[in-house]
Amino acid sequence: MIALTRTITFVTIFVFVAAFAVRTQERSAAQTQSSTRRGGSIIGRLINESTQPIQGAGINVRAVGATGAGRSIGTDEDGRFRADDLAPGAYTVSAYVAGYVSATDSPDRQYYRTGETVILRMVKGGVITGKVTNSEGEPLIGARVAAIRVRDVEGRPIRGARSSVMSRQTDDRGVYRIYGLQSGSYLVVVNGGDSNYYPPTAYDFDAPTYYPSTTRDAAAEVSVHTGDEITGIDIRYRGDKGYIVSGTFSGAIGSTSPTSGVWLSLAHASSGIIESSSYNSLRGGERSFALYGVLDGEYDLFAQMSSGLDNRAASTPQRIKVKGADVTGIELALTPLGSISGRVVLDVLPESERKGDCKNMHSSPMEDAVIVARRDKGTKDQSNLALPLPNEATPDEKSEFQILNLSAGRYRLEPRLPNEDWFVRSVTVSGAGAGTDKSVSPASRQQSDAGSAGVTIRSGQRVTTLTVTLAEGAAGIRGKVVPASETVTLPSRLRVHLLPAEADSAEDVLRYAEVSVDGEGAFSISNLAAGRYFALARAVSDEEFIERTPPPLAWDAASRAKLRREAAAANVVVELRQCQRLAEYVLKYKPASGVKVRPPKSSR
Repeated sequence: MIALTRTITFVTIFVFVAAFAVRTQERSAAQTQSSTRRGGSIIGRLINESTQPIQGAGINVRAVGATGAGRSIGTDEDGRFRADDLAPGAYTVSAYVAGYVSATDSPDRQYYRTGETVILRMVKGGVITGKVTNSEGEPLIGARVAAIRVRDVEGRPIRGARSSVMSRQTDDRGVYRIYGLQSGSYLVVVNGGDSNYYPPTAYDFDAPTYYPSTTRDAAAEVSVHTGDEITGIDIRYRGDKGYIVSGTFSGAIGSTSPTSGVWLSLAHASSGIIESSSYNSLRGGERSFALYGVLDGEYDLFAQMSSGLDNRAASTPQRIKVKGADVTGIELALTPLGSISGRVVLDVLPESERKGDCKNMHSSPMEDAVIVARRDKGTKDQSNLALPLPNEATPDEKSEFQILNLSAGRYRLEPRLPNEDWFVRSVTVSGAGAGTDKSVSPASRQQSDAGSAGVTIRSGQRVTTLTVTLAEGAAGIRGKVVPASETVTLPSRLRVHLLPAEADSAEDVLRYAEVSVDGEGAFSISNLAAGRYFALARAVSDEEFIERTPPPLAWDAASRAKLRREAAAANVVVELRQCQRLAEYVLKYKPASGVKVRPPKSSR
């Protein structure tokens, strides 16, 4: 968090700059708003499933893009908390209560700004308990048992297993009890998951044993719901010795501090579930690594250097096969992670157009926006193995931002805007970062439409010329999806798509929007540019549903073309004026042929 003295200094700078640039309406307005927001607060309340307050809980308020741990505060007897003296910007707010989990199981991050009130809801987590014994039936004492969440409550696979692992040690009876579990399906394993935060035991070099007493391929999943306790998950420990996977680190390690180290992860190639991991200190010039107790199988091995939040390096996942022998001599070459930086500008609506629906628009500091870099499909994703680092940033007082620690691949920029009166007009990148297609002339590559094509990052590349242009005057639509006729039943999963109806905007990806429909058929879409749109209610297929965070269909050219054909055939057009908030819109759903969907919830 920014100290008070630093905050006062920034206020002085803002006042000076605002006075100097008074003739520039956009800049002076943004900076004046920002200076008046210094010293803001976020207040909130933490409640349980019965809406009763949770007192004495730990609350963490962390600025997006901050390198520190954030500010820790507690809740009072009414479950209330308050964080004061916050600089403008977006924040994440999280709570920790032993044995409790968030009431919402969404992978999407929620952002809060100063002046907002937060209501956090937590529920009693699930429990898995059982006993671990050896081949003679004697209790295994001090063994580390982990519950690895592999599916959510809807049955969708969980990727990035490290962040979904809870572990405990067995007591003197061989009994373990893992609590605070989110609803879903788990693998229960002895010697699985991270071992770095536990004291060494006699079993650390053995291969993992999965419930009930098997290897990963034959492991049984345990279904858990919040508030439930699943008992009798007993494991007969196999004590397999397995094999050793070893090698050395090389590449972008450079000079290391006493706290520098490399996280090493070994994941099953088919599922992405982490079989083994370790933290390797680089103290004293150490560069070697070894993982023990690895059974036969095909794996991906990945390393990521941990040296601050802004100086990281990683290796490309290396496929290895273990079959009846140790695997040695592996070299994991670390290369610097890339970054995207640039600036955000706001096209202010002229005074002559500030009338009617646009008369009472909201104003926000530029620092309240969040720029998210989301990895697109097309290259091997390392995020399943990497440390969980959010690829996001907020603009600073100069409206500049920097998103760090990006592995090689193509990224889409998704601005998360602080109010409904702004929309994204364009995302462009100029100069050397504009593109690498040699078939395109240098003149054409001087500026690229990154909003439609994304930004491609090579290993260690720093793209520094990105411009996100926002504009005032956004429109919005809120309504409900209903059956097109009495013979039509709404499926349990629906999405509403808005597509630009103008033919010359068919490839403008920023004009596309989609949102899930809730259980009552309601939907809401904001931050839209004014214009004519095709509106389409579309059932989500089982293939699409399996992804917890699916990319927008408009990102893929073939999917975008198919979506346009469906929307044009339905021919439902809605025209949104500048600043218009269209409410109570009724969109009729008609099933498309050839789409496999789940039956409606009422028929389950």
